Amino acid sequence: MWNRLAYIIGLGAILLSACQREVPDPGHLPEAEEPRQMATFTLQASKSDDTKALSLDGNTLNAYWKDGESVLVYDDSGFLLGSLDVIPAEGEKPSSATLTGTLDVTGVKAGDNLTLMIPRHEWNYTGQVGTLTGENSIEEKYDYASATIEIATVGEGVITATGPAQFSNDQSIYRFGFIENEEALSVRLFVVRASSNKLVQSVSSGETTYGAFKVKPAAATTDLIYVSIRNESVGPACAGDTYHFIVVGSDQSAHLGTKPIPASVMGRQGLFISAKSIAVNKLILPKSSTPATTVW
Repeated sequence: MWNRLAYIIGLGAILLSACQREVPDPGHLPEAEEPRQMATFTLQASKSDDTKALSLDGNTLNAYWKDGESVLVYDDSGFLLGSLDVIPAEGEKPSSATLTGTLDVTGVKAGDNLTLMIPRHEWNYTGQVGTLTGENSIEEKYDYASATIEIATVGEGVITATGPAQFSNDQSIYRFGFIENEEALSVRLFVVRASSNKLVQSVSSGETTYGAFKVKPAAATTDLIYVSIRNESVGPACAGDTYHFIVVGSDQSAHLGTKPIPASVMGRQGLFISAKSIAVNKLILPKSSTPATTVW
């Protein structure tokens, strides 16, 4: 009887202890995450004549702000703080605008520099289709521009800058046309490289990849083809460069051509450079006496 009673009491104690909630040691409680500090940021912005939205007027490439655009904002460590909406100034194609939005300013203080960037974070010059506007165009994806501003004040829910943002272009826009025997060549695609080997394919996590890249219009065309090119040999000391082209015609024929780029247009980024009559020659492959073998 006593052994049975002791067994029941012991079993009850085990069940009771299993049902009790374990109380954590106060010295090991998880720390509460610090709330993020959000603030409204509004400033004025302007752009040089070759930045972002593009409008060709004869031989002049004009830039303007459009409704629906947004500007990405980064701190000096490359952390994305948020984006700003663009409110264009009055007029048909305004070169100035108001930028406004809410940013995560946790840790941001007066005197810090912020980087503003359009149109996207990833710098990648591959995949171009040769057009200024429209889907996958330079305006939409390849006209990278940036500005640096200094923070003046960080208040309760509001931050301010020391002045307006002046955007500058991070590449130049080229206009190419190809001719064979003084006739416009119908181009299916072409590959461009530079003698300097400083054409940028992409920039990711601070690492730059250089090399040739392909431009492929939506359909074969004799129209002039527009390309966004960041050549990092550009600068005041640049003596010029030479671009080399492999051009595939609408009939699948291959052509080779070169175009010297003078130092006069390579002193800085952000220029509109036109080369409308690049002479190319068809690549003639020697006939082979060896029968072809198909390998799968």
